[in-house]
Amino acid sequence: MKKLTSASLGAAALTALLLAGSVSPAFAAPGTSKTAVASSTTSTTTGVDEACLAAVNTAISRGETGISTDVCTYTQTVTVSAPAQATPADIQAARGTLSKSDYQSLQAAAAAGAVQSKTFNRTYDNVVVAWHQSGRFYYNGSRAWVSTTYSGATGYQSCVVDRAIGYIIEVKKCDESGTTTTRNLRAMFHSSVVPSGGTVNWDTEWHTYVNATGSVWW
Repeated sequence: MKKLTSASLGAAALTALLLAGSVSPAFAAPGTSKTAVASSTTSTTTGVDEACLAAVNTAISRGETGISTDVCTYTQTVTVSAPAQATPADIQAARGTLSKSDYQSLQAAAAAGAVQSKTFNRTYDNVVVAWHQSGRFYYNGSRAWVSTTYSGATGYQSCVVDRAIGYIIEVKKCDESGTTTTRNLRAMFHSSVVPSGGTVNWDTEWHTYVNATGSVWW
């Protein structure tokens, strides 16, 4: 199966996040040859969904009509936010709920940029079909986390079908795996061509990776 390649924190979560301990704000970039995003950016690329291409070509060879490989060409747009971390206003808002020592620890942790978060959004669009994978993850230099709760914060991943004209598109997988330092966010969409009665179908799978230094790649 082809894998397609190519804010501030709220006061309630802030206290638990920053009291978890501080690290240097100068997170080192990981050694990787994959596309990495270190700050707010948007990129757009075009490509071919090879799982789609194989299924459509097989259908055409057996005499299916009303379907074209054009549907297998897509535009991918990826947006990754800049890091979000504690502001002086966040720290002040949490002051009333903390002891003096905890508040001082919170100030120190915030100054060091202990915990940050980023959001990402990836869209697949070829006019008749569109979907997106989006989410928020947290990182502190030694750990990255998404759907699990750590230091009082929980991120998320969402996989959504936005448009399907002449196709039935279903979310088959929207999950994550990996280690405490690198998370693999998987999105899998199942496509069926309506005119074929569902005999022409395929799964498109892609992966977004995030890590403890705040890098995002795919």
